[in-house]
Amino acid sequence: MPLYCDVNDTTYRFAIEAIPLTTNTGLDQYNLLKTVISTTSQIKDQYDHTMARYGKLIGQGRIGLLEQLDNLFINLLLLYENLKQSTRDQYLAFQKKFEFKVMIDNKNNKYYSSGIISERDVALPNNFGQAYNELIVGNIKRLLVRYKEVMNNPAQAENLTDIYAIMDQVLYQFIILRYNVLKCNIDK
Repeated sequence: MPLYCDVNDTTYRFAIEAIPLTTNTGLDQYNLLKTVISTTSQIKDQYDHTMARYGKLIGQGRIGLLEQLDNLFINLLLLYENLKQSTRDQYLAFQKKFEFKVMIDNKNNKYYSSGIISERDVALPNNFGQAYNELIVGNIKRLLVRYKEVMNNPAQAENLTDIYAIMDQVLYQFIILRYNVLKCNIDK
């Protein structure tokens, strides 16, 4: 899954272009959630393997980790887009009152985003495992719990605003984590 993610080193402006595999674009929310969970575990396994082998994020281990992170990001984008489409009216109402950090545009099955990372958010714990668990895994767990609550209680289905906010936070934190892995700022 091709992902272009550039963050300027001085202004922290980011630009993203993502093209998902066609096999994943037709998945429903349930299967996208399963894919996100699976990819989340694969990233942890990739990190553990790389650290056991090299003691730091270098070489093929670092490249493999970046590829897995990109895979997770694109699957999160697909889930986000699927959720937006299935709850279009609620999303449009929420969009008017919420300031997204990662605003996603979809054109011809390509996803685009641009924005700015806060300079204070760029600094992460020096350990990828800790940063990944705190920033990504923790928010994905929150997303899954809230998603389950909404799906199990149709009366709550109209209040999806916190799911959109959690998704935005996960995507934002992903950009920060990926930037730090790419620049070798963690697990040196």
